[in-house]
Order: sequence, then C-alpha cells, then structure tokens
Amino acid sequence: MAEVWVVNASPLIVLDRLGQLDLLARLGHALVVPGGVLVEISRGPRPIAPSRLGAFRTATVEVIDPVVAGWDLGRGESEVLTCAASEHADVVVLDDRSARRCAAALGLATHGTLHVLLEAKKAGLLPSVAPIIDRARAEGLFLSDALVAKVLLLAGERQ
Repeated sequence: MAEVWVVNASPLIVLDRLGQLDLLARLGHALVVPGGVLVEISRGPRPIAPSRLGAFRTATVEVIDPVVAGWDLGRGESEVLTCAASEHADVVVLDDRSARRCAAALGLATHGTLHVLLEAKKAGLLPSVAPIIDRARAEGLFLSDALVAKVLLLAGERQ
C-alpha cells in the first residue's frame, strides 16, 4: 500500500521551478494536497495548475488543529499539518523550519524537497541530484553547504 504524503506549497513550487514537478506523482505515493495549498500555488508570478500535479486527493480543512494554530504558521503549513495529523499521514512534505518543528512536536514524519530528489534518484527517476541542486541555488533557494554536502553524500555523488 502506498504511503500517504501530505504536501505543502513550497516543495511544489520549488519542484516546478526545477522542471521536476512530476516527480511526486511518479514516486507512487498517495498524495494529499489541502485546499489552502492549492489556492497558494495557483496564485503568484508562476501559478501552478492543479492538473499538473498528477494524481492527488484534495483535503478540505475547516478548522486548524489548536496545537498547530499555536505555532502561528502560514495558512498552507497549518492546513498541511492539521490534515496530516487528522488523517494519520505517513509523511508531511514541507521545507519551512518552524513547520517541521511543529510536525515533530505532533509526531509526524517529514521530508523536504531535497528528500524528494533523493528518493527519485533511488527510484531511478533521476540520474543525479547535483545539477538539480545547483539549479535550485541558482533559482534563489537557500541551501546550506552542510545540507548540500549531506544530500550529495546520501545520493552517492560525493565522498
């Protein structure tokens, strides 16, 4: 049975900018995208049409979990964490540090965008993650040298 991944806007936006938006669907997980996230990705300078996400289920979040609300996160992060907690999701895919801390406090497993790239490489969907990380940095995504070194080591692309 496929793992259930609840996905936030930032990984979707970053993967889209890197030309890798299809990776999430190709990895074969059951994707859930809260309505607030769909609204967020459909606005802005580079809107993403939901149809480009592949197969996913939309989740409507009427009320933010009180524990999540106490973290004062953005609407998208709050909906993702509330949805993941209520649906007992396997993984929450998000990059925001505060949201990841909230997820940990809720006992939720998290993956970031770079983990998605690593998993895609392991699945044979990408030959290498290094050029994609370089492109991400060129797009303005802040990635510390230590994090990049760790990811490249895990990908078997650095020693």
